[in-house]
Amino acid sequence: MFAKASGKINEYNYLKYLDGRKVKDLNNRFKELFFKLFINLEDDDIIRAYLDYGSKKYDLVVSIKNMVKRFSLKVGISNSLHVEDLSSFTTFLKDNGIPKNVIYEYLKYHFGDNTLNGTGLYRMSAKEYKTMYPEKIKYINKYFNQESLVLKVIDRFILKGRNSYFQIDAIIHGGIDDFVYLLKDDVIRLVLSNLNKEYQGVHFANLFCQAKDRNLKGNPAYEKDWFAIQIKWYEMHDDIINFYNNLGNCSKND
Repeated sequence: MFAKASGKINEYNYLKYLDGRKVKDLNNRFKELFFKLFINLEDDDIIRAYLDYGSKKYDLVVSIKNMVKRFSLKVGISNSLHVEDLSSFTTFLKDNGIPKNVIYEYLKYHFGDNTLNGTGLYRMSAKEYKTMYPEKIKYINKYFNQESLVLKVIDRFILKGRNSYFQIDAIIHGGIDDFVYLLKDDVIRLVLSNLNKEYQGVHFANLFCQAKDRNLKGNPAYEKDWFAIQIKWYEMHDDIINFYNNLGNCSKND
């Protein structure tokens, strides 16, 4: 709840800072970002901004001289990218060629009770399941980390979502005076650069897939979250910094 509240405050701070401001009055970080995204900016151009709380991947919309850009705003360490009900997620997997037995293995992991529908008597924590069945996790990840699937995952979970016509233009992580950003095309490049890395959890490259709440104590108030998946990007801030640092090193070596 605290993380969600701090996220909303951060979004409002962006709106308050940007809307009605002239380009020349932006801090250097914003100038760098906006001059990459907007064409033919001038110092006296006026910025218009608003927040969009619909079911989309962008939170902030910025318009300058009728050019519109959309931004996903993130703050904190364990960034949640996406939540959807389990049934639509498994349909997505099936539609993208994931074999039925792999989907079944994911369901067993998701519920943690070795059933496909959450009817077991004992629910394992994610940590317990991964410790007991590491080969099953590895088996799931073999299929979840196919490049063709991960590209669709990026579009569904980060760039566009399920209910929007528009992709984001960039992710911004942090507050208005201290943030890092990742341009849309670089989102794809960064995620794919983690495609062959091994992690303990179920993942699509560096994007982790889990139950929104495993609800180990069976609290009725959280039971619905047991039937939803959540995609998380841990250490997003550091990943962005390392990605651009590595790009700089590559260009120097070329």
